[in-house]
Amino acid sequence: MKKIFAAVSLSTLAAVLVAGCAGSLKAETPAASTAAASSAAAAPVSQIPKPDAAQASSLRAELAKVNPLLDNDKAVDNSRNQCTSILGGSPADKLVTAAKTRFAGGQVKSVSDAEAQQIIEVIKANGFCKA
Repeated sequence: MKKIFAAVSLSTLAAVLVAGCAGSLKAETPAASTAAASSAAAAPVSQIPKPDAAQASSLRAELAKVNPLLDNDKAVDNSRNQCTSILGGSPADKLVTAAKTRFAGGQVKSVSDAEAQQIIEVIKANGFCKA
């Protein structure tokens, strides 16, 4: 009788432990899924759009029309950073100021307001600068 009682008690205990563990796994799974979904949703916002090879080539060619000294890889990187301001909804005057700051330097001594506006239009028209 003691053996049967011990076996039943052990089986019951095992079932309770399995149910308890399964319940806690289920409780953790939604939280883990929610955290993963939150990370995935946040990732695109923090990523800077990047032109593919054809877009980068076209971007450089169009920027060279604004100023021949802008035909370089640094100008492509600056365009990517400018894109974040564009997508971030910065006002037009701040976009111009940012473009003047980003694209001046090195061989480009300064960028005028008109050139900055042209640079912004080139970036918008290129196709890589999308949310």
